[in-house]
Amino acid sequence: MDFDTIALGVVFCLFASIIFGSLELYHHHRIEIGNIFLVCFATFAIIGGVELIMAAFYGDAENLPPRWREYLTVSGIAGIGVSLNLIVGKVVPLLSKPQEKHKNNGGNTH
Repeated sequence: MDFDTIALGVVFCLFASIIFGSLELYHHHRIEIGNIFLVCFATFAIIGGVELIMAAFYGDAENLPPRWREYLTVSGIAGIGVSLNLIVGKVVPLLSKPQEKHKNNGGNTH
């Protein structure tokens, strides 16, 4: 019996997305769908990556996992998503207006 890693990846993907969405809702009182998709793709890519690594160590180059193209595609999507998330996270604060910080001296603002 061949073990279905796609099903395992989907189960882990959904499980990680539910946990991440719940934590985001609990801590930030909002949900960003893009982050949930990114967590889902990244989790799925880990399962596929493990199978590809196992094939690299124990398999031959002619006998890759049956769905290796899907694994590489999802891994690429996760990599692009992580990169874009980092870029946007660094650029947005630079584009926003700086907020003035007032020091509160015992209730008096001077």
